Amino acid sequence: MPLKDRGFTLVEIAILLVIIGLIAAGGLSIINPLLDSGRTSTTLKRMALVEKALQSYVVQFGCLPCPANGALASTAAGNFGRSLDSAGLVAGNCTANTCVTGTLNYVVPWVTLGLSEEQATDGWNSRLRYFVGAGTPCNAAVGLQDTNGMTRCDTTSYPAGNVTVNDNDGVFAATTNAAYVLVSSGPDQSRALKYRSGVLTADRYAQTGGGLGQEENFDDDATFSYGDFISVDGATHFDDIVRFKSAPIMVQQCGPGACGNPD
Repeated sequence: MPLKDRGFTLVEIAILLVIIGLIAAGGLSIINPLLDSGRTSTTLKRMALVEKALQSYVVQFGCLPCPANGALASTAAGNFGRSLDSAGLVAGNCTANTCVTGTLNYVVPWVTLGLSEEQATDGWNSRLRYFVGAGTPCNAAVGLQDTNGMTRCDTTSYPAGNVTVNDNDGVFAATTNAAYVLVSSGPDQSRALKYRSGVLTADRYAQTGGGLGQEENFDDDATFSYGDFISVDGATHFDDIVRFKSAPIMVQQCGPGACGNPD
């Protein structure tokens, strides 16, 4: 057979496939971090949007909204995406509500805040978790989600949250009086409530919480954890994205004539 008519042998094809596989694997190792970086940026932008919506809600109504039940599918009839009380009913604006219970299902009440579900979703298509503490309002023995819960007391006193956020890199508390916490499950999507379906993903690392670790963000108490990315799989893995704010800061950001601030 003339040399110009000779085709590839099976060995040559196998070698070619191996080379293509190596190139593809190397490409993925470059592309995946870039994709996660873009998804992180999307998450931070959406968290900032949610925080602006929360601030606007406080200015308008004088309290923080209760969370929504993130386990409800967007296709279900009823109260998905809405601020709910412990009976699963739509919570009124700044009345004596007890919020929906169980931090495993707490998410941003996007309908109540006038947002789309996508705007209350992180870059990995999971609903942003949202927790508001009971706190200590100035004008009533109720919570920050209740009547006058985010109203300034006088020229020197402010309401206070009761949510603790620990630094995952250490033992100290970054704050013990956050008014609310926003949490994205990050790239690993461990314990995430998925966009539209509300399906809860599995716990990937069997972490136990106890003040540190990303499991602390889903163990049904008022203590959360934030910190730098830790890539090692297992008990120390951490890739949650966490944002929080204190009640005094929120009251100050209401501006003159709102939230009890002088004109």
